[in-house]
Amino acid sequence: MANDALTPTPRQSRLMEMGLPNNNPGARILGSTISNVEDDPNEYCIINGDEIKRITVDGSLISVRDRTFIPTVLSVVPPFPSGNWNTGYVDRDCRTGKAVFSSMRNVQLGAAQIIWHPGGREFAEFQYLRPITAQVSLAWHPCIGLVILKIADCERVINNFVDETNMYGWIEGHDIGPRFLGHLMDHGIPFGIILEYIKDARQAEPKDLKACQKVLDKLHSLGIRHSDIQTHFLIRKNGDAVLISFSCATQNAPKDDLEAESQQLVELLQVPYPAAAVSSAVLGGAWGAYGAASRT
Repeated sequence: MANDALTPTPRQSRLMEMGLPNNNPGARILGSTISNVEDDPNEYCIINGDEIKRITVDGSLISVRDRTFIPTVLSVVPPFPSGNWNTGYVDRDCRTGKAVFSSMRNVQLGAAQIIWHPGGREFAEFQYLRPITAQVSLAWHPCIGLVILKIADCERVINNFVDETNMYGWIEGHDIGPRFLGHLMDHGIPFGIILEYIKDARQAEPKDLKACQKVLDKLHSLGIRHSDIQTHFLIRKNGDAVLISFSCATQNAPKDDLEAESQQLVELLQVPYPAAAVSSAVLGGAWGAYGAASRT
């Protein structure tokens, strides 16, 4: 289950006032994949200078309630060992009980076959502004301006990342989703995507049915089923609809499936989206990635 940082609890606020140690000064958490099961490990993507480290922390080291609390996480992760590595596992030393790096590896999360766009920019070129969800961030680039960065922050999500990256290639030039601005690189290896920042975007409403049908029809004309349309329509300031989040999309979808998705859209927009659906979108990286960013 992926979560982004939550509002601190009263207890966590007291810990912040005490000043928890950061064993890697300057390090920041870029993304996370969190479990709510007590013994499950949790994965964090951490920026340290111009390096990106993907750290898995054993479930015994951080309580469930603190796994999304950044100061606690950074106080648990021990000092980064030297050497050429980008993926590590932090475990509890059976002799001392302290957190230690039990393994480090250099893992290539990206894959050459996903590079279809001529634009590729190193993460170090961006000014990282803030996380929006577990894998989505708002950033600024001197040549592009405000952008949305969506990253594959751990090995477990790399397949979805590859699928979504390739899907943006299929819809390129059809005015269906946000503009794909290039591949996000970590020392030449793709590990994320750079997307258009849609200023003043808003959630789709019943009055936007025709605009949403128009963009969904474009997607279906390519034989692609979105598969997760519940809260993934945004409306630009000019009234045009935009589809986002293509990690569940499928190609060569049967005609019956496409027609069923079109009917689902009509049913969804007969009434305003319930608050629960919007909250779910914020946690899933849809409305949060654009609506929240637009209010920055």
